[in-house]
Amino acid sequence: MNTAFCSKCGAGDQVVGTICTACGDMLPADPSIPPVASSYVPTSPPAAAPADPVQAKLGDDAAIRMILPVGRSVWAIVAGYLGLLSIACGITSIPAIICGIVAIRDIQRHPDRHGMGRAVFGIVMGVIGLGILAWFLLAIAFAK
Repeated sequence: MNTAFCSKCGAGDQVVGTICTACGDMLPADPSIPPVASSYVPTSPPAAAPADPVQAKLGDDAAIRMILPVGRSVWAIVAGYLGLLSIACGITSIPAIICGIVAIRDIQRHPDRHGMGRAVFGIVMGVIGLGILAWFLLAIAFAK
């Protein structure tokens, strides 16, 4: 098997008559043909593969993010659970609202993080839980 250098990017050990694996340019079938001068100058080295390709793919998949908290803001997860608990125990309402607001700010600062729906859920459920707590306390106060 004959090998050649790519005339476009200069990558070596390319199989003659195939496509360059570095830049995608077609290599000549006859290696005796001199390479054509190219004005191509690489500006940066090719991107390295992620250290853990499985982890990188998990964070990019929306279905996996619905099941596992991969790539999600920790504040959003906490806000969601506190908001859920605020329906049964109104004392977690205010922390749910605070954590939801912090989660939204965290997601806006770091665009690679997800969890906006969970943060909004925590805020909404926190407000509902606060309303239920207020109604319950008013009912106790005026029952006497």
